[in-house]
Amino acid sequence: MRRASEIPDGESMGWGGNYVQLRAFMVRDLGLSGRALIAFAIIHGFASRSGSCTSTLAYFAWWLGCSERSCTTTLQRLETAGLIAVDRGRDSRGARRNSYRLTERGARPPRLEVADGAWDLEDDSLVVTGPMVSCLGLRGRDLVTYAVLFERLQDGGECAVPLSALAAWSGSSIQTARRSARRLEALGLVDHRVEWAEHSVPRSLYRLGRVRAQVKAIPTTLPEEPQAPNPEPVRAADRFDELRPHVLTTRNFRYGREAYHDLLAMGVTHEEVVSRLDDARRRFLADNPDRPERYLPQCHRLLEGVRVELEDERARTERVGRARGDDALTLARAANLPGALGTEACRLLEESQRAAARGDSELSAKLAGDRRAWCERHRDEVWGKRERTAAGA
Repeated sequence: MRRASEIPDGESMGWGGNYVQLRAFMVRDLGLSGRALIAFAIIHGFASRSGSCTSTLAYFAWWLGCSERSCTTTLQRLETAGLIAVDRGRDSRGARRNSYRLTERGARPPRLEVADGAWDLEDDSLVVTGPMVSCLGLRGRDLVTYAVLFERLQDGGECAVPLSALAAWSGSSIQTARRSARRLEALGLVDHRVEWAEHSVPRSLYRLGRVRAQVKAIPTTLPEEPQAPNPEPVRAADRFDELRPHVLTTRNFRYGREAYHDLLAMGVTHEEVVSRLDDARRRFLADNPDRPERYLPQCHRLLEGVRVELEDERARTERVGRARGDDALTLARAANLPGALGTEACRLLEESQRAAARGDSELSAKLAGDRRAWCERHRDEVWGKRERTAAGA
């Protein structure tokens, strides 16, 4: 039997385009996890369609990331548990070739909910794709954890994923699920931040990392990183170490390098990153003066918060820019301002409402022209004055 290092490459064998579907009952009712879960899902996928699974040990070993001997042990455990039946035989060349069938218990298991956190699974299903194995090199619990996150985050947005769901699908404890998610984050496959909701309850928010976009664009192979035409990115990367005095703790400091590069790619200068880090550090220490050092947010958490702040500011600026061109919004904004400007805006709005109530179309048309002219004269003053007032407050 071949060792794990001797298993043929899945791409050369044409396995990279395959997928395995994990169903909730496999974890919830059968209590499967790890290699046993993947192996049973492979057999279930083939046997439910054609009645049997004739996959080779090499195919199982590629999906499970282990040797053929370990695969044999895993399959024997499934057989001993009464979930599959094995028909042992040989192919036309005399080589050993087994066929696997589902037993009654494996095909239609009773609902037992033997897995911890089984209520989180409901009747969901997950799809583990070949590129997750061939391109990303994921195996075992990390593979299942990434499949859970990918299923919920594949639209590109940010979503709160409870650790209990990750633990239930991977058949592990909350702590083990958290470690698996952190490994995926270190590989750049997911981005993670913690949001403190009401009553100081933290929520773990995830979004898929940049590596996922590469896998989606080319399902079978990861593209090589393009070489920069000038040495500026190298100099910028070297300045990352200058952030050490500006963070709360230097534990796992190196994990913040990618988040730093993301900020530079957004057009943020190194000096602005330092300034925003200082502001974030001051705010956190003011709100949490007695927080022990081991519980302080690490560098990549602070940089992720800076990125979110910048994205929110840019989105807000874009919304304001669109609103500036809207006469109705400009008048409504001016009506809330103190002084003569607000008085004039209120007068125009009241006159327009009275004309519309009387059904005077001629006067309404004249007032519409007056509103357009007034907005053109005072647009910058209205929006600028409101921004300065908000800043002063």
